Amino acid sequence: MELYRSQVEQKALERILLSPRERTEVRGYQRESAKPDVYHILHYTVPMLPPAHEPQLRRLLQVFLAENQRLNLSAFRTEEKCWIGNILDSLAFLDIRWKMEERRWKILDIGTGGGFPLLPLAICMPEHHFTGIDATRKKIDAVKRIIDTLGLTNIDIFWGRAEALGHDPAHYEKYDIVLT
Repeated sequence: MELYRSQVEQKALERILLSPRERTEVRGYQRESAKPDVYHILHYTVPMLPPAHEPQLRRLLQVFLAENQRLNLSAFRTEEKCWIGNILDSLAFLDIRWKMEERRWKILDIGTGGGFPLLPLAICMPEHHFTGIDATRKKIDAVKRIIDTLGLTNIDIFWGRAEALGHDPAHYEKYDIVLT
């Protein structure tokens, strides 16, 4: 069975197949465990992500998973699934960041839920201001606890319906980008 279809795929897999534990043999190379280190996947998938954000994203993962045990914020309950399904998915937005003008953007996340894409984007784009809204009070309370634990200052969070927020003069036509 051929493990790699091309040299490019082989190099990509070599970059992400990292783990501090057991080693396995992969096509004649000594590789660490087939369990990927999620930050290496993150860095490979989102190359414009500065390494300085790694510690805070790892902290977000731990705080979120602890909060997720108390409440049902996400179906992703393991580190790997949460990194890929929540954090990596959220950071796909970074692909268009280079198109954004050099100014402070106001970004609204409608249906914030467990805090994705709101939290990872706020960590990776601290120069912009984020607002999250959700109709479920327990989710907003949980996201607020995560924000407080991480010390994020570029996020406002509201409990309510987006329809009502749209009629509030403080929010009407005040956002540059809206995420769902």
